[in-house]
Amino acid sequence: MNANVAVPLTAGHCGDTPKASTSVPWHQVASFTALTYALSWIWWAPLVWPHMNRVSLTEPLPNALADGGGGRAALGMFGPAIAALIMRRVHREPLRGSLGAKRSWRYYAIAVAAPALFVAGVVIVDVAAGFGRFQWPLSPVLTFAGVLFVGSAFTLPLTIGEEYGWRGYLLPRLLPLGEARGTFILAAIWGLWHVPILLIGLNYPGQFVWAVLPVFLVSVTLTAFPFTWLYVASGGSVLVAAVMHGVLNALGDTFTSARYLPDGNSLVVGGGGLVGAAVLLGMVTVVAAVRSRHIKHGQGFKIETRLGGRRDTSAPSVTCGAVVHDAALPMDLTRWVKGLKHKHNPEEERRIREAALDETLAATFPASDAPSTLPNPDDHAVVRQKES
Repeated sequence: MNANVAVPLTAGHCGDTPKASTSVPWHQVASFTALTYALSWIWWAPLVWPHMNRVSLTEPLPNALADGGGGRAALGMFGPAIAALIMRRVHREPLRGSLGAKRSWRYYAIAVAAPALFVAGVVIVDVAAGFGRFQWPLSPVLTFAGVLFVGSAFTLPLTIGEEYGWRGYLLPRLLPLGEARGTFILAAIWGLWHVPILLIGLNYPGQFVWAVLPVFLVSVTLTAFPFTWLYVASGGSVLVAAVMHGVLNALGDTFTSARYLPDGNSLVVGGGGLVGAAVLLGMVTVVAAVRSRHIKHGQGFKIETRLGGRRDTSAPSVTCGAVVHDAALPMDLTRWVKGLKHKHNPEEERRIREAALDETLAATFPASDAPSTLPNPDDHAVVRQKES
């Protein structure tokens, strides 16, 4: 099959289950998940265990991270990346290109602009609804620029530690289920992984556990969709996803914190709170509708497979809801693309066979060969004329 042929995921929506292939390597999904949880939770255990006696349905959660535990908690964020590297090593998968750093500046621009717009939307809704009063910094422009560039750069190694596992390894293995189903499963795994440090004050210190867990899981689920869309659109770039994650953490943790919203409840006004979930729901709904419309009108984007800087001619391109051209997909996403085998009708199969035969004949008998001067033995008139 020609590598430039676009193959639709489904006849309808990219978020639906692909009709061509639903093969998910569940043993790899389970092994990666168990390994990630083990690595991070064991590392967090000395930080979490001493405070477990303070966790109950009737008492506010402790804030152990503010008491010097933030550093140890941050290092646990490398668990998904370490687990992914171990899994790749066990299955002898190449690491080259798995970070996906070389992408168009447009994807990095989206990775910066989207979280900034989201956090701005959350603050505007907080203030407009009376949930909090925004405390402006003395130098708004310098403060914003410092948080955006310095803060995001500082958190980037940690977000790479997460995204190399979640989006770089786990997501491609779930995508055969469809974007929506795969994202829901990833969000559940991603969200529950945070539980130990949520219990000691991550994002919602002083709140009740019965309120924290459902709000956080809803927030993570809604957040996972933009990450899936940008990862697929950028041709499987872990670094693009990590940049968006870093910007989101830096801006959200700063401008929706008690320092800038001193009168707000973190469970409500924060980027991971109820207002953040509402804003995310609106953004996700709008983007999903636009993507669905593009797909319906045949304007989906191409994801073309490349391996090691050369086009992988054995794999078809894929048309989906986010546009990408000549993307350098990681090996995982390339294997997923290869699994989406297009079913040709009999007429298409005939044309493909004829085209292959024509190419074979053209290669065997080039048109540049000089014509033969010998008479055709089957042309009896020419043979008799030569003999006379």
